[in-house]
Amino acid sequence: MNDTNTGGPAFPQCSYNLKGGYDIIGGMTLRDYFAAKAMQTLVDRRSLPLGTIAETAYLIADEMLKARQA
Repeated sequence: MNDTNTGGPAFPQCSYNLKGGYDIIGGMTLRDYFAAKAMQTLVDRRSLPLGTIAETAYLIADEMLKARQA
């Protein structure tokens, strides 16, 4: 997955700027949010060794981002 394709911010917030408009400020990316949700299930099921859970969670997140584009 290209690092620039993170799905954008998961929970963006608007912040008033001094130019009379609003800026969208991020927080975690949608990719990070998807990975966290996938990781929670992987840990609960204890289906993988601990060393591979994070990598697998991000692989799942990348697939979820691809599915959104289809």
